[in-house]
Amino acid sequence: MGVKWNLPERMRSGAQMLMPPIPSESDSDIYTSVPESVESFNKVESLDYDPIENYPYRAFRQQVSRKPVEGIVIELRKWCVTLIAGLITGAFAYSLSRAANKLAQVKFDIVSDWVLEGRTWVSYVTFTAFCVGLVTISSILVAYVEPVAAGSGITETKAFLNGANVAHTIRIRTFVITTISTILSNAAGLFLGKEEPIVRLSSIIASGMSQGGSRTLRFGLKSFATLRNDHEKRDFFAIGAAAGVSAAFGAPIGGVLFSLEESSSFWNNDLTWRMFFCSVVSTFTLNFILSGVKGTFSTAGLISYKISNEAGYQLLDVVPFIFVAALGGVLGAAFNSLNNRVARARTKYLTSRHARVIEAILMSLITATAIFTLPMIFPCRSDPKTPATRVCPAVCFIGCQSFNNQIETVSFSCDSGHFNPAASMLFSTQDTALKNLFSRKTGDELTLPALLLHLCATFLLTAVTYGTSVAGGLFAPLILIGSSYGRLCARILQLIVPAYKHHICPGVYALIGTSSMLGGSLRMTISLTIILVELTNDITYLMPLMISVMVSKWVGDLFNRPLYNQHIDIMSLPFLEPSLKEFEALRAMDVMHTSVRTLEPVTRVDSVLELLKETSHNGFPVVNQDRVVSGLILRSQLRVLLRHKVFQVGTSAPCPEIPQLDLSDFASSMYYEDKEDQVLKSITDTDKTMYLNLTHYMNQFPYEVSHGCPIPRVFRLFRTMGLRHLLVVDSHRTLCGIITRKDLVVDSIRTKFNGSRTFERIAAKQHSSGPKSRSSTTAMKQPAFAVPDSSESENEEDRVGRFHTSSL
Repeated sequence: MGVKWNLPERMRSGAQMLMPPIPSESDSDIYTSVPESVESFNKVESLDYDPIENYPYRAFRQQVSRKPVEGIVIELRKWCVTLIAGLITGAFAYSLSRAANKLAQVKFDIVSDWVLEGRTWVSYVTFTAFCVGLVTISSILVAYVEPVAAGSGITETKAFLNGANVAHTIRIRTFVITTISTILSNAAGLFLGKEEPIVRLSSIIASGMSQGGSRTLRFGLKSFATLRNDHEKRDFFAIGAAAGVSAAFGAPIGGVLFSLEESSSFWNNDLTWRMFFCSVVSTFTLNFILSGVKGTFSTAGLISYKISNEAGYQLLDVVPFIFVAALGGVLGAAFNSLNNRVARARTKYLTSRHARVIEAILMSLITATAIFTLPMIFPCRSDPKTPATRVCPAVCFIGCQSFNNQIETVSFSCDSGHFNPAASMLFSTQDTALKNLFSRKTGDELTLPALLLHLCATFLLTAVTYGTSVAGGLFAPLILIGSSYGRLCARILQLIVPAYKHHICPGVYALIGTSSMLGGSLRMTISLTIILVELTNDITYLMPLMISVMVSKWVGDLFNRPLYNQHIDIMSLPFLEPSLKEFEALRAMDVMHTSVRTLEPVTRVDSVLELLKETSHNGFPVVNQDRVVSGLILRSQLRVLLRHKVFQVGTSAPCPEIPQLDLSDFASSMYYEDKEDQVLKSITDTDKTMYLNLTHYMNQFPYEVSHGCPIPRVFRLFRTMGLRHLLVVDSHRTLCGIITRKDLVVDSIRTKFNGSRTFERIAAKQHSSGPKSRSSTTAMKQPAFAVPDSSESENEEDRVGRFHTSSL
């Protein structure tokens, strides 16, 4: 039967002094561990990445070992899903990008003719109405149909691959709304990119295909039952993320490294190989669609800037590169700080859907006004002529101005043969602006005031826009900011050192500025370097890029956290950081939950019903009469057993040698399961008097640690094994408590111990206290570290908040 059980008597006297108060029924909605959105934090569940070692799972593995052909079929099915996911990702990325670019080009084509004719007000009203209309549709779809589709999706992707089961992340509705919203917001001219949404969409494609079914459509193919679990879902989600990066930037190696560095917490060689295969397929598919149909494979990804590498760089150039990278780290940290403040204010004040839609509309109005009016400040310039007779000096070993001009000028309101430098960066698509900024075969066409204006406008508008109720990413806008910043630094250096004017190439500094901005904001290192190398098709500047990324990351880390990690905090997602070095003094007994509801191996059905009604826990330890751990069973498993009514008459009734349910029954429940209240209502009074044998279906070998186990070791188990629950036992394997992922979130531990004062005092006593006497140790059965005395425990309990364990 279900029992509510606390620590054994022999441990209570010592351990309770370090424990938070156990929540009562009236406190079930209180959780003060995380200072962000408490409700959001408690609602997020965790993935069951680790396989459940029970009889159905072992029977399946034995069947595969007896029939090797079946194992080969399962592997072939995985590879086929990987292949198809890569093909679909490449084709879909091309379709989404082309739709957004075509729609944006129509907007500029209509307005440009009217601007040249002098119909300024008509052009402005039309341009603004077009932008506001697209954003209105996009924001309404996101706010009222699927709010999860807002933003870039990288925050949810990182959390999902970290082990947090973010609701609605893998849904058909999320896929559709994200696609439409990304096209509309990008075509409207908001300073948001389409690359990160493509990463999210490709992850949905791969993980959805691996499950062979849909909850929305309520169907599931039986042949995919072996893949229908959180382990395979998460692996294919990582594969899709890598394929999305590869398609967006034409960087298959960078895609694999991105998924490894930024997203995934648990890794294996087989996953790496399939991930690389899917990335290559998606890149090839997109390359074929873009240029292969014409017979020439020349364009690798949606963003591709082929920069000529006729010459290299000198050792002296590394000095200004480092200087630009350091300032870029400061700029990236400033961007994070501004966006973080805006995002927190948005979360605090814009709580209704109407307010979110109005905010998006206002941002589109401001952006459209800025894009249309700011170029009018600058005078027209003569269109650059081809320098056919210009000879490059000997000192010009990079040769910036010795080739034909590559800039795509925009006339705006200028006469024929003239162009507007600011409009060439603002009043154009993102792809055109980026090509102009990265071009190395240009002189001073993009003036210093125009670059400064573009940098300020893009920086401010991107920082405020990201996080509104539309789908859109940050990678392309950050590249715009970084390239403007780098090119601006190059122009300033040309003015300061005129003797080396021809040696300083603005296009090269645009590349360095981009890497420093991305490194200072996103704090990516290896994957960012490889993505930029593959994106620009220029291996010459690999070393400067590596230096720039490292320096900017080091500088940025001095000020704040990476941008996506800040948004994870704002969304209150249970994200496990890479390490918990600052909590080395704590033990498992300090963070575990002691208010544990347990089950016996054979328990009455009415006890199980009562347990499900009274709690919202997702895992229940199974213990015998002596409270010795026998296993662990999940709430979803109990629901399946109740729905199939796997009951027996008494506790001593003989159990069948073969379980009544197999692995496919639990897998299919993901798409056919009824709501829990309906399952409970289907149980009759006769059923309630019967018994449920959990021996066959519980995880008979759950992970468990001793109550004195150091927290860093506990943390490594969760990170490397992808655990959802960890049982805490004493030397007799008697259950002491349970630890979940949320208990190891840094903010949870800090809030629980009111900063660092408590565990610093514990660490001090651990070192100062001498060895205990044998009699004292035997009587208490405590870990070998000192605990606060009774006078301190009262103060501790006054300060420590109560904990809500409903998400166990």
